Amino acid sequence: MRTHTQKIVAAIVLTLTLVSSPRALVADEQASQSCMLVGGAETAWVILFDKGGAEYKLAARQIDDKAKWKPVGTDRTGSIVAAASDGASLVVFFSDGENMRYFPHRSQGQPGIKPPDDLFGKDAQILASAPAGDGNNAVIVLVARPIGRRPRTRPSVPIVSTQAAKFGELALLQYTSQKWRQVAVVPNELIKSATRAHVAVHKNTIYVLAEHPKEAIAVFDEGKWREVDLPDAPAGSKPLGMMIIEDALVLATFDAGAGAVNLARFASNKWQPTQPVKRDSENLTWPADAPPVIARFAGKAALMWKTDKKWLFTTCDPDGQAGGESLMNAFTWADEQEQIERMQNIFFMVVFGAIVVLMFWPGQTLRTMPFSLPATIAPAKLTRRFAAACVDALPFLFIATAIGAKGLDATTITTVEQLFEQARQTASTTRFLYAFWGFLVVYPAYCFVMEYRFGATVGKMILRLRVVADKGRKPSTRELALRNVSKAIEILGLVMIFPLLFPLLTRYRQRLGDKIAWTAVINAELSLPPDSTGDVPPDKPPGPGKDNDRSVGEDGARVDEKPRS
Repeated sequence: MRTHTQKIVAAIVLTLTLVSSPRALVADEQASQSCMLVGGAETAWVILFDKGGAEYKLAARQIDDKAKWKPVGTDRTGSIVAAASDGASLVVFFSDGENMRYFPHRSQGQPGIKPPDDLFGKDAQILASAPAGDGNNAVIVLVARPIGRRPRTRPSVPIVSTQAAKFGELALLQYTSQKWRQVAVVPNELIKSATRAHVAVHKNTIYVLAEHPKEAIAVFDEGKWREVDLPDAPAGSKPLGMMIIEDALVLATFDAGAGAVNLARFASNKWQPTQPVKRDSENLTWPADAPPVIARFAGKAALMWKTDKKWLFTTCDPDGQAGGESLMNAFTWADEQEQIERMQNIFFMVVFGAIVVLMFWPGQTLRTMPFSLPATIAPAKLTRRFAAACVDALPFLFIATAIGAKGLDATTITTVEQLFEQARQTASTTRFLYAFWGFLVVYPAYCFVMEYRFGATVGKMILRLRVVADKGRKPSTRELALRNVSKAIEILGLVMIFPLLFPLLTRYRQRLGDKIAWTAVINAELSLPPDSTGDVPPDKPPGPGKDNDRSVGEDGARVDEKPRS
């Protein structure tokens, strides 16, 4: 009964280890509905919204044709209303005026300063933002705010409506990491109301385009406001975005009737002919209810859209000539992770099931005594076992890491922080997880074959260690299989304390797998083999051996000696 109780306790321990094992990143069940593309001169960012905009994910890539999208951190909570990229960083603004600054190689954002009450009071709403381009990480923010009311310190939820909300005025604010200041107020005759708007900044000139009946762009230059008429566009076209490309303002509009995106370039105070986005001579088209998002991509414009549950990405010149499409794969792991989680659960259950089957394999002799070793057998020291494990495991782990991290671009890593962040992101990829699972299969299999054939692995042979079973006998095939299959669970359970404490708390320095399999690792140099029966009591000296010409009686006196008088 005692033996069966120990097995049940061991099974419970394994279950707890399994439950608390590190798991791969899992995508949200709810499909993503929308995204925001934020570009710049150095880095492009994607903000993917989940759960109706209450949560978001971030991904970034350098402005390079060979660069890849990489996720930045994990899911975050907050309703983003505007964002701007200045240099390599991204600044996102929330509905209550709070903001965060993110960097491509940092998983955590840096909280910013909320606008003061005299600039951003109750019911104020951030409509758009754009980098100031002054080299000081400044951002221009367009704010719609009421007038005639005294601002309050307590933030409130802004007005969210599909219809134009009536505000007293639209103001341009400049934000740095240190302070907020007001740049200008848009005259009412230029923009009377807005719920959506676009802002672009070129040197000292600020362009503001709000969705309202007056078809003009408000331009703030040298302390004065003026109007610029919109370019000719098909009836029903709506603005997608404004950006500065090659020192010129580029306006992107979407013609829902034709499903086309048109680009108009404003240079030398006049609009150039509108050009549709095309590949070769064929115009690119999108569904009327699912236009792409567009942003600056250094000297080009970048477009991203969703089709068949995948996000596609392309770039085009200011004249509308687009390159090839590519998969924006920073978030494709969302679907892959669901499959990985299912496979991981199957893997764990197969391992756990194999352990249970081997533990209760029929035909075993009922054990009535606890595990023990003869006094002539010395358990191996933990330091030597650790050294042997390193010799055995590190080559397999190195190969698995090399396979999992294949394609890692180390040229962008310049600091230790970036190194750790890159390692964290690499460890979350599908390729790395598959490689690590391969390690969890191949390494225990190697240990089983070596211990079955030679009684020890290569590391144990070098350190003069051996694996033995109860009473010091040679382990059976079932016992060797049980102690090695359990290694997969133990390796994943290293984050828990009790797998590490097992060798310290057990008499014969047995790890969890040894305890379940009734095996132990001994020091072959300091141990003598037991007799053929393997029934030598642990507290008595061994019987006569082949090379021992004298035996010992029960009273401890040698048989061939005469009794002392």
